[in-house]
Amino acid sequence: MEAAIMAEETQNDSNLFVTCRAVDPEDTPDAKSWAQNLVDDMTPPSVAKMPVGRDDDEYNMNHKYRGKAIIFNHKDFTVPGLNSRHGTDVDRDNLKTVLTQLDFDVEVYDDLTFKLLERKISSLAEEDHSDRDCLLIAVFSHGIPNRIYARDMDYKSDLLWDSFTAENCPTLAGKPKIFFIQACQGDQVDGGVIMRSFKGYGTQTDSAPKSEAYKIPTRADFLMVFSAFPGYYSWRNTREGSWFVQSTCQALRKYGHHKELLAIVTIISRQVALNYESFVPNKAELDQKKQVPYVTSTLIREVYFRPKSDTGESIEPIITVEEPKKGFAAFKSLVRPSSTKSPSEVRIIPDNITQPVVPVDQRQDDLPLATAKMSVVNPKTSK
Repeated sequence: MEAAIMAEETQNDSNLFVTCRAVDPEDTPDAKSWAQNLVDDMTPPSVAKMPVGRDDDEYNMNHKYRGKAIIFNHKDFTVPGLNSRHGTDVDRDNLKTVLTQLDFDVEVYDDLTFKLLERKISSLAEEDHSDRDCLLIAVFSHGIPNRIYARDMDYKSDLLWDSFTAENCPTLAGKPKIFFIQACQGDQVDGGVIMRSFKGYGTQTDSAPKSEAYKIPTRADFLMVFSAFPGYYSWRNTREGSWFVQSTCQALRKYGHHKELLAIVTIISRQVALNYESFVPNKAELDQKKQVPYVTSTLIREVYFRPKSDTGESIEPIITVEEPKKGFAAFKSLVRPSSTKSPSEVRIIPDNITQPVVPVDQRQDDLPLATAKMSVVNPKTSK
């Protein structure tokens, strides 16, 4: 441990002495100078009400209310070159239904301009969330790396969560802040890799008391789930909605009341990665492409959306276990029923901004296909 530092500053012919507390050089970030550390040490930390014990494994989800869930749904745009996102209203309605079942107070906003979206985020951050478990925000739109589109312009994606840090929104300090983003993160496509089973080889896998006050980082307790890996397309079916939101709604509907949230997110990622593949035979560069969500988490505890009783406290659900399906029945349970529309009426398109402005009957987002298909390799017929 280094000795305490004394800094001397001359100001108006008088000496100002400031004594810092001892600093362990192992704890100082490479990018900050000792002077910046001095300023940080002089700045008193923000104080917020402690909603959960320091060493608790789970977030406190026993407040009176689950919390606000805000859905920003963008279908139509005034930005040149951005096509309408057909199918996004299906995503909006499905997610609203599922989140309502999980006891969220859901608000939906369609096609907001940037100013209106920014104003809503600011007002939400100023609300009193003391009686709420958490906050959830979902955004469905076009996107490019690190930016998302409102109706009239793009904005940095971190605008969505910067207002809810512990210092900016103290009544959400120590509570989960959850974000689901359905938007492209680039223009690359994922061709995927076929995994086959070979004979002879299997799958390879390489306290303090609760009442004690404690300090947390201002950006702790965040979960951001993006529909696609940075730099890649995010795919959307014009009839059934995006692959990501379809999978999110299915997983939350089935597991939301009894599985931990990150475990559910893993299931969502697996469903998107394995159950969907683009089918655009007349455009080889977009055919048979894959997608995988991208997750960033600073959560420090487990999140459960257990059902709430009339008193506002969570209760344990009654879980029914179905008999596992086998063989072809198991495969059928994963395949979506065939569309009643003709192939020319249903399309899968990427949520990107690279499509040119062309007549409706020639638009690049009007790619003919029936539905997302599963990527299945039969070891008996595959060479």
